[in-house]
Amino acid sequence: MKLAVVAIALGATLACGDSTDPDVTDVAGSYEATSFTTTSAGVVDDELADGAALVMVLNANGTVTGLLTAPTGEGGATLSMAGSWSLNGNVVTFDQTADSFVRDMPFTVAGNTLAGDATFNGVRVRVTLTKQYPGAEGPRADVREAAPSRSADSPCSTSTVCRPSG
Repeated sequence: MKLAVVAIALGATLACGDSTDPDVTDVAGSYEATSFTTTSAGVVDDELADGAALVMVLNANGTVTGLLTAPTGEGGATLSMAGSWSLNGNVVTFDQTADSFVRDMPFTVAGNTLAGDATFNGVRVRVTLTKQYPGAEGPRADVREAAPSRSADSPCSTSTVCRPSG
């Protein structure tokens, strides 16, 4: 009998989940990269200082919009971040058509930030997205516009920011 009571209590505890995990409405909102670095062969590159930008709007219905801008070649490249997002515990993942590191990197929710850290072909990519609040300076206007289509020979196909290569 004692064992049955413990099993029921354990089951009830597990069914409730971790009350400290955020829910979708906590995470939904507009985000902008406030830190964005790549590290290759021990050399750290500040992508934001080099002109890169990442802005995304995570909607409560699970859709996402936004742009990733990479300063590559002449004029750079811009990728649409349109797709969907999901929350599992305190980890956000993205499902997008655009071939970028974003769809392959889990982001951990920490307060008003989403932090991602992953290595692709020997290049470590670290990004912190900070939630933008009404009245605060929002995502950059130059990266909010609709992204142009991208061909296979786009400069972004060789960009460390779009998809790191070894």
